[in-house]
Amino acid sequence: MNKKVVFWALLTVCLALFIEFGSYLAVTITQEILQDARTSNIFLTDNHSFTQSDIDSYFDSRDPILGWPTPAILQSDRHDESGARPNPAYPYPQPGCVAAFGDSFTYASEVSHAEGWANQLSKRLGCRVANFGVGGYGTDQAYLRFKQTNVDDASVVILGFFPEDIECPSGKKLIRWNRL
Repeated sequence: MNKKVVFWALLTVCLALFIEFGSYLAVTITQEILQDARTSNIFLTDNHSFTQSDIDSYFDSRDPILGWPTPAILQSDRHDESGARPNPAYPYPQPGCVAAFGDSFTYASEVSHAEGWANQLSKRLGCRVANFGVGGYGTDQAYLRFKQTNVDDASVVILGFFPEDIECPSGKKLIRWNRL
């Protein structure tokens, strides 16, 4: 074989390995920097100014156990009279055969009431799925909201959670979530 061809082949392989290793290092270092930035709050600013009136108003309106939603939010178009997300297929006061509690993923905050998973499941089951999910809730808040809510009609209760929110204090995941 020609020495020139072998030289260029080896040079190409070495260059490819160098680029691959450099890319790996760049991604690894960038991920560590961004993780440190998230945990040290460098993206937050301290330009907040709250008056004592603002603070008093917040504490007067918040739920003493759960924090939110406030009574004003519960009386908005984001919730029906039961405190659940409106279900166009089977609106309240129809009894719920399923009740769901959790965070914004449970609430399905990115879609309309009609497109929400609870409404779609209601259509398939032929009964009301009462969705009590609240954005920003932890599993503990969702459980406490379940304990405060009358869901006697529901034969099934769903506790939704976002797997990546379940971490040990060291940052290691308790649950490994494999995406297909």
